[in-house]
Amino acid sequence: MGKGMKSQSEPAQSESAPAVPLPVPAPFRGRSLKPAIRLLVALVLLLTVTARPALLLAAPDFCAPRETPQFRFGFAFLSSRLGETMGDPIECKHGNPANGDTLQATSTGLAYYRSYTNTPTFTDGWNHWAWTFQGLVYWTGSDIDLPGTAVAAEP
Repeated sequence: MGKGMKSQSEPAQSESAPAVPLPVPAPFRGRSLKPAIRLLVALVLLLTVTARPALLLAAPDFCAPRETPQFRFGFAFLSSRLGETMGDPIECKHGNPANGDTLQATSTGLAYYRSYTNTPTFTDGWNHWAWTFQGLVYWTGSDIDLPGTAVAAEP
């Protein structure tokens, strides 16, 4: 190759200004940053380890400390009839102050106890099952109350 010509395999020289080192904060001048980074990592680990037990003790919605969601009374009986259709409880049962009903969210829908009809009921939003004096009944639709057209459900 001729004088002043570069081969394509040779890297091109940068025409930009030389790199300027970043200023080091006064407390770290002449020192390594490794101890500060180690301290920061240690603090993060410490916070992670100490905060985790507090998160584990947090109760699911509407549960007392250390209480786990479970079906009780009419909801337990209805769950024994519906099985996987009703799913698992994901919160503890709780009252609805507006009407006196009892509610409990499940992994597949909502269990609710209508206090004025004494009826434990489960819905997935469209399908409804209730345990009544006639036994297990089923209906569909958006009406949460047992209609006169509900039919006996197969166990």
